[in-house]
Order: sequence, then structure tokens, then C-alpha cells
Amino acid sequence: SVLHFGSVSLTDEPSRGATFKAIARAKEAGACISYDPNYRPLLWRDEAEAVELMRKGMRYANVIKVADNELTLLTGETDCLKGARKLVENGAKFSFVTLGERGCCYASASGECGYVPGFAVDVVDTTGAGDTFTGAVLSRLIDCKFSPAEGELEEIVRFANAAGALNTTKRGAIPAMPSLEEICALCRRQANGTSA
Repeated sequence: SVLHFGSVSLTDEPSRGATFKAIARAKEAGACISYDPNYRPLLWRDEAEAVELMRKGMRYANVIKVADNELTLLTGETDCLKGARKLVENGAKFSFVTLGERGCCYASASGECGYVPGFAVDVVDTTGAGDTFTGAVLSRLIDCKFSPAEGELEEIVRFANAAGALNTTKRGAIPAMPSLEEICALCRRQANGTSA
């Protein structure tokens, strides 16, 4: 039901062409297209090429997750909430602008938008936190068939913030991914006002 891709596969051929072909086939099959334009300057010939191809990827995405520094690069917007809205105005159904430990701004094509603060945790390694966040968002969007009820998107972001935060408390991207039980427990602790 979902094809997720990042901009690293757009940096050169043959992965670039293969990525766009996969997107086209997924769209034909009715899949949701999720995109993380994760900017890695050393992988591109220059910034102009990176911006052009990363923006091209955005044209196909139903769900876009960007970090705050990538938002400015791709949209020229420094205000994260305005930037999240801009991504939706440009065609995405949902956009998420992650702010590291500060949380996330989000927007949807239905007009819902807002900011959800992050979770205070003891950070060991930030590798993979954004990917864990995105996986958590997608799992919850799949659960609601990409049609969250009013107010549900905020809870989805809170859940994803918790997942991303927990990922930073251990070393390594994959080994650090939290379980559903761990994510829910952190959300409960925050709701109850107790520390992580």
C-alpha cells in the first residue's frame, strides 16, 4: 500500500531512473508514495542539481517528511509551520517537518496543521531517528487508511515523535528501533507528566 523512497537513490544512475520507474508503477497500482528528501551534500555533484532532483521527487509524493534544514533548501521557507503548509499546497496530502528534539510541525490537505513538541530523552545516537519517525507515521496512516479523523493527525505525530526519540537512546539505526510497547509507554508517561 506504500512505496517509500529517499533522495539518496536520486543522486545518480541507474538508481535514479529505477526509482522514478518504481514510483510510476506504484502510482499505477494505487499505492501511497512517501518521500524523505534527505540531503547529503557529498553525494551530489552540486547543490543546484540536488535541489532540482529532490524537488522533482516531491512532485510525486503523497506523504513528505523533511528535516527543518531541508525545508529551507527545498522551499525557501524558514518558518516550519508555513513550510509544512507549503508542501501540502504543492501537492502532498500530508507533510511533516521534523525539528529534532524540539518535535515536529505538520500539515494535511484537509487543512489540519500544527506543532507537536518532542520528548526529553537521554540521547546516545541520532542515526535513524528520522527513518523511525517516518516508519511510525506511515504505520499509523496505514491503520486509518490515510484518512485520519479530526485531531488524529496530532496523535499520529506524537506517536512518531516518541518513536524517533526512543531511537536516539541506543546505538545504531536498526537495533535502536523501539517496539510498539515502548513507544506507547513513553506516550503514556508524557501524558501523565512523568519523566522518560
